Amino acid sequence: MKDLDTNTKIALMKRIDDFVESERANQPGVPDTTLMMPELNRIAEEYALDVSDLFITYLDHIAITNKRVAQEAEEELDFTKITRFY
Repeated sequence: MKDLDTNTKIALMKRIDDFVESERANQPGVPDTTLMMPELNRIAEEYALDVSDLFITYLDHIAITNKRVAQEAEEELDFTKITRFY
């Protein structure tokens, strides 16, 4: 992931976000980690990335995004209540 410029990384994270949101609507109750794998594999192949690195980068993106949303709402983020990926 280090070889990609910042704008490309942001675009890829948005692409995965959009894919997961779409799949959530079509497959309620399926864990996000399961939903995201086809798109992670497509992106990894398209950009010659390691899918494990991409997965970790995406999880970092989720954590950062959730923290920003909580700060913007002036709420403390309680990580004990985040169970979507389990």
